[in-house]
Amino acid sequence: MKRIVPAALSLVLASGLLVGLGATTAQGGDDVSCTLETPCFMSTSVGKIAYIEDEPVGSASATVILLHGYTDSKRSWSLAMAEMHRQDPSLRIIAIDQRGHGQSFRPRSDECRDNPGPCFTPKVMADDLAAFMDAMGIGSAYVAGHSMGSVVAQYFAKRHPERTQGAVLVATAADFKGNAVLDTWLLQDTILGQWKPAIEAKGYAWPRDTIKVDLLDADPDGVAWLEANWDVDPIAPLSFTSVIAQETALVRMQTWLGVAEGLGEVDNVNGLSKTTTNMLVLWGTQDSFFYKSDQKVVLSALKAAAKAGGSFCWKQYGVIPLSPEGYQTDDLGHNLQWEAPKQVAKDVIAFIRTGKPTSDLYRTDAPSDITRILTEKGKAKTICG
Repeated sequence: MKRIVPAALSLVLASGLLVGLGATTAQGGDDVSCTLETPCFMSTSVGKIAYIEDEPVGSASATVILLHGYTDSKRSWSLAMAEMHRQDPSLRIIAIDQRGHGQSFRPRSDECRDNPGPCFTPKVMADDLAAFMDAMGIGSAYVAGHSMGSVVAQYFAKRHPERTQGAVLVATAADFKGNAVLDTWLLQDTILGQWKPAIEAKGYAWPRDTIKVDLLDADPDGVAWLEANWDVDPIAPLSFTSVIAQETALVRMQTWLGVAEGLGEVDNVNGLSKTTTNMLVLWGTQDSFFYKSDQKVVLSALKAAAKAGGSFCWKQYGVIPLSPEGYQTDDLGHNLQWEAPKQVAKDVIAFIRTGKPTSDLYRTDAPSDITRILTEKGKAKTICG
């Protein structure tokens, strides 16, 4: 059954669309509240970027910019963002919608419409972030990214080291070539194997018209598909993930295709090994996208970077391994900022203050309990260099 978008969410999405189409762009320093209900928009050299912001109490001790994952939006960081502001009100915290996501601009050039992949690479999105910071008058900041956003943060730190005070990589990898989840299941089997024929059957040209259509054009039950296959999370609150799924259903097919192709070409092992920015990596033991083997590659690159003058800490969340079937079941996984926002906020703030995360172990205390209580007992597995 198709799940209808709640009236409140429809109003938020519609009002955001109207703002994006015709309202005045908020400029840095204006007395404007930039929230999920009333986001702000910054005109940059690449396009209009939507963002939300928690302003500091008094002078800002640091600026933190949050980057969401593939097909997500600024909402993805909202729980952890609120926790960061509560725990350290002196921080200036900004979460943006990256190109093609949420309410930010979509690449509309002929080149991007005919071949989306090169227009959705982490390198391009890293330059978008630089353009956003230029427009906002932000010289440097801490950058925290989740999944796709973590790879954008990697590239930003490499391309703009003088503007990166530190980088937090939540659920990250350095080499996507041959990634079975991204290349086989998502791109080949789902996007090209199922959604492309459904879109073409409606008379749209592929890929040129993918900027016009979303998942619901390919699958009227797309929200249910997302809740079962994409935005499913056994630990995060269902009230949160259901809204995420309804918003994800409206992401244009151009973004689904472009990011899958762009990420599929990423091999940043060498680049990460030469990055001198201080980095914090947070990884959940039941991450069903980036496995323990991916973390070994990341750690090897970070250790090489440390020898070249960089520094890092890698921290594990959870203790229960991923199931043999590859599904997250009863411990922390890919979406740590959804599942453990208070704990992620504590580690980000500790990293800003000391260069290292807390030593607390975060795990599910009662795996069979629907409440999924998180404990902070013992010391987490942490590797620093």
